[in-house]
Amino acid sequence: MQEILTVIWAAILPHLGELLGLIITALIARAVVALRQWTGVQISQRHADRLSAAIWRGALLALERQLTAERARALVLEYLRETVPDALQAVAPSETALSLRADATIAEVRAGLLR
Repeated sequence: MQEILTVIWAAILPHLGELLGLIITALIARAVVALRQWTGVQISQRHADRLSAAIWRGALLALERQLTAERARALVLEYLRETVPDALQAVAPSETALSLRADATIAEVRAGLLR
């Protein structure tokens, strides 16, 4: 048994450096993938935050101008397209989702202002 282990060790020893290099390369590749995923999530969150802030600013602007619900929604959506086009492109929400979010934010801002 000892002889077999000696033979195996003698066969592996010359390639130990290569094996260690392969393991380190795999670990580095895994770390790079994890970093890319994490930074991608961070960038997406930043775009979503910018989009939310712009919806609030647009809703405040619409209510400041005392627009009807339909015109207020149109103003918010136009405000988004003008101020955060990169966030809109990155998040890529549907037109329906944007309209619903604009309506909800306008109602929320209006309720906050009427209190």
